[in-house]
Amino acid sequence: MSDWSFAQQEPEEQLARLEHYSVIKKAASGDKEIFIALYEYHTPQDPAMKFVARADQPLYQKTAPVVPIGWGNNRLTALSACMAMIRKFPFEE
Repeated sequence: MSDWSFAQQEPEEQLARLEHYSVIKKAASGDKEIFIALYEYHTPQDPAMKFVARADQPLYQKTAPVVPIGWGNNRLTALSACMAMIRKFPFEE
């Protein structure tokens, strides 16, 4: 157990450690930088979602905006799922 987790007193506080990543998405108007926040929850509401990765902006903006997200029991699973969504949807301006 990491020392940061001892700062949480109640499970409802949802204490999480954050890591940040950046990826370049090709768009018609040029390269767009997308930031990804990876949350590691000490006591996740759903045990299957200990790690959650979420992009900072939506893709597919004109058609049906969707914010890429991924989750799982480890960093790689969550980050890979988020990256798969980033690859799948175009950046529309």
